Amino acid sequence: MDPLHYTVDIPATRDELWEAWTTPEGLTRWLCHRATVEPRVGGAYEIYFNPDESRPGSNSTIGCKVLSVDRPRLLRVTWRGSDDLAEIMNNPEAPTTELEVRLRPAPFGTRLEVIHSGWGEGASWTRAREWFDKAWSKALEKILSVYANRTP
Repeated sequence: MDPLHYTVDIPATRDELWEAWTTPEGLTRWLCHRATVEPRVGGAYEIYFNPDESRPGSNSTIGCKVLSVDRPRLLRVTWRGSDDLAEIMNNPEAPTTELEVRLRPAPFGTRLEVIHSGWGEGASWTRAREWFDKAWSKALEKILSVYANRTP
């Protein structure tokens, strides 16, 4: 199954967007309620979407790791799914998908590319990919809104 691929130009510097993807403070501004991030190969990349602290691993990327780092150009991490996709994406024996974030100079800021790959085959994976297509579209609208109406 083909990767999901998004490109958006954001009026922010690469360093600002790097921080938005690699620090708990940056991630909580636009993507999640809490994050544990160690931006080094093998480091944790855990994003927590559920504000209910009684279920800390619910709807999270708990257990995900950084695969590669090239500051401020490239971040690659493993990625897990929401609770309703757990049977295929969060099973310890199942492969995780991968998320790649690329940051490049653009005429008025930074070109952000997000590539989500590693989809399996079958109806459950098709459903997961469709779910993430909607989720990433909304997330990228949110990060764009955080930096809108400004000049880097």
